[in-house]
Amino acid sequence: MIRNLDATSPAPIVDDRLSAARSVQALDDQRQQRAMARLRAAVRRRGLIIALAGIDGSGKTTLARKLAATFEQAGVPVERRHLYAWYVNLAWTPLVMLAARRKPRVLILDRGIYDNLAKWEVSAPILKPLLRGLVWCLRRMYPRPDIALHLRADWTQTAARRPEMLRDRYLRLTRAYHQVMAAAGFRRLRSDDETERTARRHIDAACEATQSQQRVIFHADDLGLTHSFNEGIRHAHQHGLLTSTSLRVNGAAYRHAITEVLPACPQLGVGLHVCLNEAACIAPAEQVPLLLGPDGRQKPGFAWLLRLAATPAGRDQIEIELRAQIERAQADGVIIGHLDSHQHVHMIPAIFHIVCRLACEYGIDRVRMTREPRHVAGRGRRRWQPLTNANWIKHLLLNHFARRNAAVAEAFGLRTTDWFVGVNYTGCMDEASVTAGLEAATRRNGATVEVLLHPTTGHDPRDEKYPAEYLKAYVAAPERMTELNALTSTRLAQTLRRQGWATARYGDALPTTQRPRPVAREAAIDPALHELCTSMAADNPLWVSTAQADARAFAEVALSQLRPGDRLLDLGTGSGILALCAAKLGYTVTATDVSRGAVQTARQNAALAGLPFDCLESDLLQAVTGRFDAIALNLPYNFRPDSFISNVVKNLARRIPWVCQHSGTMIPLGVQRFHNALMTRLLSQVNDHLNPGGWLLLHVFDFEVGVFARMLPPAARVEILRHPQFSAHRTVAMLVRMPHSHA
Repeated sequence: MIRNLDATSPAPIVDDRLSAARSVQALDDQRQQRAMARLRAAVRRRGLIIALAGIDGSGKTTLARKLAATFEQAGVPVERRHLYAWYVNLAWTPLVMLAARRKPRVLILDRGIYDNLAKWEVSAPILKPLLRGLVWCLRRMYPRPDIALHLRADWTQTAARRPEMLRDRYLRLTRAYHQVMAAAGFRRLRSDDETERTARRHIDAACEATQSQQRVIFHADDLGLTHSFNEGIRHAHQHGLLTSTSLRVNGAAYRHAITEVLPACPQLGVGLHVCLNEAACIAPAEQVPLLLGPDGRQKPGFAWLLRLAATPAGRDQIEIELRAQIERAQADGVIIGHLDSHQHVHMIPAIFHIVCRLACEYGIDRVRMTREPRHVAGRGRRRWQPLTNANWIKHLLLNHFARRNAAVAEAFGLRTTDWFVGVNYTGCMDEASVTAGLEAATRRNGATVEVLLHPTTGHDPRDEKYPAEYLKAYVAAPERMTELNALTSTRLAQTLRRQGWATARYGDALPTTQRPRPVAREAAIDPALHELCTSMAADNPLWVSTAQADARAFAEVALSQLRPGDRLLDLGTGSGILALCAAKLGYTVTATDVSRGAVQTARQNAALAGLPFDCLESDLLQAVTGRFDAIALNLPYNFRPDSFISNVVKNLARRIPWVCQHSGTMIPLGVQRFHNALMTRLLSQVNDHLNPGGWLLLHVFDFEVGVFARMLPPAARVEILRHPQFSAHRTVAMLVRMPHSHA
């Protein structure tokens, strides 16, 4: 995208020759004027290339002349590409466009495709596939334009030339053409007479859309590893561009970092740099023996963690160590803004799932996504450095992991940056590397980018002992001072302002709704209530979910919160265990389930127990009327709503001891997405069915509390209720009091 300067930077000086272009269209307000001036400044610095694409030359000459004249009057160099025979130019056009990648590029598609499709009388079944194929070819011919526009298809003009074509065919073609163009990201120009004005308006809108969104996070890992790292990070933040760092709790200078460096840098964003392959473990050694080498320290390397994370025992010990590191930092008063890791081991998919789950559990809203655009920097040997030190292998591997992990982070509701720079040229990030990485991210429409550096001040006499032997030479290497100089370079700061980048912390670039961690307590269960819920008969056929031990425990927790006379709504009742126990205690109960078989089973169990209650077939609250004092939902361990086949398979699988032992310890992504969709729908309906002072109780996995808490209104109150039976499957009861229901 064409970028403009940050709102806090000084306005660029616009030459008087731009007054002719400014008179083309009067801008409505001062904000649009600033955006237009910055666009012109960017165009004037780098020139402009306009590509006119289509099947024939209809409309291209006029269009190019109008757009080019405006900029040429202002002294802007313009290159015009009249590509009439697009099938001939398919080979060389990408080379031409990529060669001009430093210039803003405008791609305008004429009506040639539309006119020829009308002339060929394309049949309806192949119309959209053919259009998508043509657009795919155009996108390959003109890679990554800054602005993509297309002329509006006017069926009346075409019909005048081809009156024998039926009107409904024209309309169908026009509708399909506009839909495909919109889906492909092309903005519509209304008429030939308005091409110049409308094109300029769309360019302004594109610039305005990116204003105050293009953020770069200059980040330094390993705060607390050694004193030289600590001092380098402090200097780069106080005198340079560094905005963020991450803390190593198992570093040799950890105490110095939290007692001296962080208090001296209150504006420095702080994350946690979890470590699984260097230095000592924070968790007791007897709890994590698989992570330790013969010397009692973490084993170095990356590949062995890939193998370890593939085993259940390995994942359990990795979680124990990660949990210990998070709790150590939080116990020392560190507010963790995001999570990342040493040597990016958190990007291993199995470990990334654990990291996301712990982030939600501990109220951390962001995680590093190591996803780097392809780029080269420097000259000669420096340019090909990633090939000589095998960084390109790690680059490809981490990008492959990122494609999988992005969906996991989204399902957990965690924020990530669009791009990351610092793998290809890790350890030697100079100004050229930073600039090349940001330009590559810009070409890929990156609005938020993290740039990783490792600044140090050289050897520090306080560092008498290093966590690893290689660090003594690493901290004193000339590349560390090069990275520190890059962060304090005024030339790099000017380049950022000129290209429209604004420095930010993780919290500024990826804002989230901060919510305090909910209070957790053990639910007070009366022995008589426990006896009732464990002994209540709730039979079910094979195609209805069984009332397992954790479902009966959830019934105990829900009933322990009820007051005399409360009305209870049991959503997803299954075999009806909660509704049966509530009715036995004299509460007014309404039970619902989306499965007809479950509704019939609950009614039969109620009749056998002599406990009649209302039981409805309803998708959540869709068929429910009236208000209640309490609503309870035991979220199903499913990818989709209960069905005959899914329940049969689930009930048969639960008869296998291994499945019972490991059920719920690793949550598939599909289950998490299904739960998110259920919660989104439920929260949109629940206020219409809760009485003042009422509450919503959910049986969820422990990490889902953080995910669902972000979906709640800011004034909602959340409490975690634990039960001994929940711990086997890592679940809790989440008590939610919505704003309107506060007592």
